[in-house]
Amino acid sequence: MKQLTLDSCTQNCTFRLFIMATMLWFEH
Repeated sequence: MKQLTLDSCTQNCTFRLFIMATMLWFEH
């Protein structure tokens, strides 16, 4: 159960980082 929560957090963090990177790329 703890591992599942950690995995979910990792996926969410990675997804948010990807969105931020995409927004920065579009700004340039």
